Amino acid sequence: MKRFLFPLASALRIRKMQAEVEEMKLFRLTAELGDCQKQLNEIGIAARERPEALSNFGYITGPELVEIDSRSAFLKKEKIRILAREAELLHRITAAKGLIREATQRVELLETLQTKARKEWQITADKELQTLAEESHNSLQRRLSADDSKGTEVPLPSSREGIPRNYKPRFGRCPNSDTPSGNNGHR
Repeated sequence: MKRFLFPLASALRIRKMQAEVEEMKLFRLTAELGDCQKQLNEIGIAARERPEALSNFGYITGPELVEIDSRSAFLKKEKIRILAREAELLHRITAAKGLIREATQRVELLETLQTKARKEWQITADKELQTLAEESHNSLQRRLSADDSKGTEVPLPSSREGIPRNYKPRFGRCPNSDTPSGNNGHR
């Protein structure tokens, strides 16, 4: 009997690796998205920080006002850049999820084929074992019937050999006793 070999085992292994690669890409993209959100939070904090500090003094000088304006413009540009990156990442995450879904379906398809092939192999192997068992049984029956027709019997032990005194059969009754074996008449 042959052992089970799935002809598409290498394809299944490759598909599983592809699915894992797509999952790693998705993980990396979600980490980048988290970084973008963290940067947006930092920009929001920085935008509020400087004007509040200046307003505590009660007056603002010309250079400080220019610094506030330039810093505010820089933060707005940075926020726009990060929001664009965040939108791009969201789009790429959506695409990556679709790729993962497709890769998973391809893996599941091959696993289903493997399961069907294993069941078919098992059925064939069971039939082969059944045939071997039947052939063995028939061969034994023919040999026993041939021995019976020749008048030969299975040799019994000679009277000298006998049954050892300490022999206790595991099942049934003792040969020279009415009590079941193993309990010596006690229940």
